[in-house]
Amino acid sequence: GDEEFTYKKTNLMKNIKRAYQDKNFELCIDMCLTSFDSFDDELELILTDCYLMTAEEYMKKGQLHKACSYLDEAIIHSEKTMFPTVAQENSIKIMFGILKEISPTLDSNVSDVILNDDLLYPAIYESVFCKYITVILDMSKYNMFEVNSFSQTAFSDEDNLLLLHLKSRKFIDEGNYIAALDTLNQVINSETAPPRLLLYFACSDMEKCCKETNDYKGAYEFSQHKIEILEHLLAEQS
Repeated sequence: GDEEFTYKKTNLMKNIKRAYQDKNFELCIDMCLTSFDSFDDELELILTDCYLMTAEEYMKKGQLHKACSYLDEAIIHSEKTMFPTVAQENSIKIMFGILKEISPTLDSNVSDVILNDDLLYPAIYESVFCKYITVILDMSKYNMFEVNSFSQTAFSDEDNLLLLHLKSRKFIDEGNYIAALDTLNQVINSETAPPRLLLYFACSDMEKCCKETNDYKGAYEFSQHKIEILEHLLAEQS
């Protein structure tokens, strides 16, 4: 039995690692699940990462229930590997932290996930989205989003929208609602379609800024948009 596992792994790891490096995480998961009945520490770590990063993609798309199920799988596999998974576990807690702020129904089914203040530090997965969520949860971590805090040298168009939204949150934090509104308009009207989750947060912030600038009609309209997006997010099951 052990020799069969070693033989399979030797033959398949090249393709598994290629899918992982190409960020084709769902393919990587599928190859692992269909090829092995059990996993060693290396495969458990790979599956932890793949489920975590796939959950991130589903969160961006607004498929929040599916994101929860993938985060649960990441928890299960992180507990089975001997390799350190502090960054992954913190990232899972941060993701569940923001999901539970959206709705108490968006919680783990396999673990009591508690987001403590001491987790809102850079010991998280090296992901623009994870750091974005960290700052959304605690604006005092805004400086984490400086470009030199990442190993990468360039941001995607989608990442730039996340950065722009955090800039608007910074203006709100400072009480500069006019500048915040201008920045939020750039997010909402971007040529690059904002991720659905980002659009929910942006509409919520637009509602607040409109109230603060006495634009009650605008506040009502963005409140309605926010509710419509939320209903869609919570109804999304597949």
